[in-house]
Amino acid sequence: MEQLLRETFARHEDMAPSATPELRSAIALGARRRRRWRRIGGASGVFVAVLAVISAFALTTKPTPRVDALLQAPETPKPERLTLLLLGTDRRQAQSPNEPVRSDAIILLHVDPAAGKAFQISIPRDLLVTTSRGKDKINGEFYFGGYDATAQVVSTLAGLPIDGGAVVDFAGLQRVINQIGGVDLCVDQRTVSAHLGRTRSGEVVSLKPGAQPIVYEPGCRRFQGWEAIDYVRQRKDVDRDRHLRDLLAALAHSVPVTDPVSLSKLLSVLPESVDLHLGSRSLTTVAFQLGHIGADGLVGLRLPTRLTEQGTVVLTPDAEGLFAAMRAGTLTEWLVAHPAYAS
Repeated sequence: MEQLLRETFARHEDMAPSATPELRSAIALGARRRRRWRRIGGASGVFVAVLAVISAFALTTKPTPRVDALLQAPETPKPERLTLLLLGTDRRQAQSPNEPVRSDAIILLHVDPAAGKAFQISIPRDLLVTTSRGKDKINGEFYFGGYDATAQVVSTLAGLPIDGGAVVDFAGLQRVINQIGGVDLCVDQRTVSAHLGRTRSGEVVSLKPGAQPIVYEPGCRRFQGWEAIDYVRQRKDVDRDRHLRDLLAALAHSVPVTDPVSLSKLLSVLPESVDLHLGSRSLTTVAFQLGHIGADGLVGLRLPTRLTEQGTVVLTPDAEGLFAAMRAGTLTEWLVAHPAYAS
């Protein structure tokens, strides 16, 4: 920005009056704030590219301020807490694009800039909730009413408004992972794929007779897009929600916000991968809020629930304490007092 200002003034040097100390100070202040916005966009982009890609997009679309705007240098807005709803869907290959699907992954992202934390709270897809149709599993709300209906149910459940969010399907998430060259994941237990296998020739195919199931052995390594998505889709005898949170955290550390070329390639796949729901909020507003959280500030939380004999999931009494802490801005303190729900 400083170089741009120098070049601009140089072209009009004969017309420009001598710069006063006040003018130089105002220009320097504006330039510093412009650099700070870039840092904000970079830090928040880790969350955006995970499921929302809000701030990374804002970073590339924020216009260069005019000189007179720099001189005015408005005050930096105060960061506020945000609650975002992130939904993942698992559309099958044979399904029509217009056919409704259920939400396969539901995550509340509660952003607390004051604490420097963003809490990922996984909501089980089989959680029994009250809907306009009566009692039903929460993942069915997306099938009948889409994002808005799901957000309304979650808002009622938590007792606080949903400020925005995004919907992404696993195919879209795989495209994002491929664009950044894969992600580093740690497998906690031997996991056998129920979806993919490998033929004798080594080709990866949908699991069928004659193909050996893909096996993910314990340990840490680089995952390709198809591997990462297949791994987090597994359900049998594994903590699927925690695996998904691990994937989001891995993406948070891998998004190339400091590499313009890589970021540009990533942004090219986002329109077909992510459906944003921001309501009346602007991209830059949400980017500013997220910008106060670094990748290391991403904290996983398990919603307090229990499994019923009927196979559904219901909240336990600790859940109201968690939601009350969200409303009061004391989620960090609540988690310290209830470490069993950290994930």
